Amino acid sequence: YQRRVRNRKIEPLMIDTSSDSLDELVCDDFEQVRTSRFGLLRWRDRGGYKRSWTTREVAAFVCVFLVLILATGLLVVRLRADNDGCSGELSEFCRRLRSQVGAKLDERLGGPVGPGCAVGVFRHGKMALAHGYGRAYVELDNQFIDPHKSVFRIASTSKQFTAACVALLVARGTVALDDPVSKYVPELRPFANVTLDHLLHHTSGIADYFDVFAAGDASRENCFDRNACLSAPIVLASIAATKALRPPGVEFSYDNSGYFIAALVVERVTGHSLRQFAQRELFGPLGMHHTHFADDVRELVPNFVRAYMPRHGSSPSDSATRRFRLAPTSLDLVDDGGVVTTLGDLLLWDENFYTHKVGGSVLIESLLAPGLFRNGTHIVDPEFGHASTYALGLTVTDRFSERHPLRAVLHAGTFVGWRAQLVRFPEQHTSFAVLCNGGRHTPADQFANEIAELYFDVVGVD
Repeated sequence: YQRRVRNRKIEPLMIDTSSDSLDELVCDDFEQVRTSRFGLLRWRDRGGYKRSWTTREVAAFVCVFLVLILATGLLVVRLRADNDGCSGELSEFCRRLRSQVGAKLDERLGGPVGPGCAVGVFRHGKMALAHGYGRAYVELDNQFIDPHKSVFRIASTSKQFTAACVALLVARGTVALDDPVSKYVPELRPFANVTLDHLLHHTSGIADYFDVFAAGDASRENCFDRNACLSAPIVLASIAATKALRPPGVEFSYDNSGYFIAALVVERVTGHSLRQFAQRELFGPLGMHHTHFADDVRELVPNFVRAYMPRHGSSPSDSATRRFRLAPTSLDLVDDGGVVTTLGDLLLWDENFYTHKVGGSVLIESLLAPGLFRNGTHIVDPEFGHASTYALGLTVTDRFSERHPLRAVLHAGTFVGWRAQLVRFPEQHTSFAVLCNGGRHTPADQFANEIAELYFDVVGVD
């Protein structure tokens, strides 16, 4: 050991600490030198204590440090498990959820290395359960879907938010549902007998703009060349140049053009983009800080989940990077399906149907009111049959399933590789949200239905 004393360097002091019999040594430069059985050398001078660590002490310290890290990791895992809600009366539901839905995902996606889903159960305004399956980025290690953070595009599940923006304007008297759309969008004079009500209830008779552009550079599924992608002026001009497929108000035919035009009305009436208006009137007041209309596909969104599709010709034995391909979009049109959000933010939106925090009861009643055909009969959603009605961006059914004939409010979403479903059981104050990124291998609507059935089988109906 070397030491400087009074600005002069002294020779190293060599001490054999291998024997426990050595207890004390006194020298000119040190008042006292002590050793321990661990080989720790300590010396003391007038300036205080000095220390030097031996190999054995360093090893002991490292061991203690690693044990603390392990204990902390176990605590975090335990806290996350508790936060996922798999305890108490939900423990059996969670076990069966993993063994049934989780196993199905593993079978379809090749285990946790492929794309997957975020699953949320909302009950009485709380996140009763949150699970993540698969990866947010298939090509990167350890980039798993986090049900508490991952941001998904929810495709046509977004329509209820566009409808809510229109409904807010209706409640304020700014527009009326029976106003002709040409009043606000003069470019659509050929459809002068089409109203906002027709647009939002899929009874306008206007062709789906995706079908109009089904061929050519702007395909229905993918649009990688930004210059070839659809823009609002191009879509509007193309719709104006088409002919009506049928008279308005006589037949339900699901389309996206209606919500594209409805968003144009919002923008022209308010002077703000749909994204800005929704942020100011819906997302901001509800605290949905991870939600917006993604009107700029080049924008970097923290924790955003990539979308994937199965690769044709791949084998189940192939790696995930060979079984799936990227399925993004360069489509900036968001009115009919462009919301990005999280499970936590959907919980806040879902709870507004009970608390009426934003828009009051008038907004909620407008969103849930059944649409009417021209002859005054209810608009039926063909997918759910005569026990259902189509409201504003939402399907309301009085018979969710044969096993559980409960009233439910829902809307699914499908676009490129993203899949989404939010289904609400208002009388039970319970909802199920499933957000996925694996294309047809992750049918969110089917998973949500299975999870809801399983939940009511295990937990029961309140």
